[in-house]
Amino acid sequence: MSLHFNTDGDGITSNVDSNISLEEADEAAAAALGIPAGSKVYCLQRLHIVDGRIYGFVKAHYRADYFPDLDKKSANNTGKIFQLLNKEYGSHLVRVEDTFDAASSDSMVSRMLAIREGTPLLLIPPHRVQRQRPV
Repeated sequence: MSLHFNTDGDGITSNVDSNISLEEADEAAAAALGIPAGSKVYCLQRLHIVDGRIYGFVKAHYRADYFPDLDKKSANNTGKIFQLLNKEYGSHLVRVEDTFDAASSDSMVSRMLAIREGTPLLLIPPHRVQRQRPV
């Protein structure tokens, strides 16, 4: 299955209102990254916007041992996370695996998307791989 963003404009995409935090990996993030649950990961959360319309909320986890100080280095980043990972860490993305699941919005997601808390959502947790190892 593939997802396409239909646009009436010129297809300009951006990621805004990003938030990055260092936290312990839950079971799902740990399994996707091939690390033990509780390992330190950076959790990046942001809105994905195409032609000024919100198309999604992105939540991705990155291994803290692969990307030390990612929170500090991304502070002035304009939403181009893969360029930052390449420039700062020499990380080259080779594959993205997406899965789909149902979820409901928590308070932070509801605030960012301007929807009621508990609204049903499509969850697409990405699994990114660089140099044949999960990041």
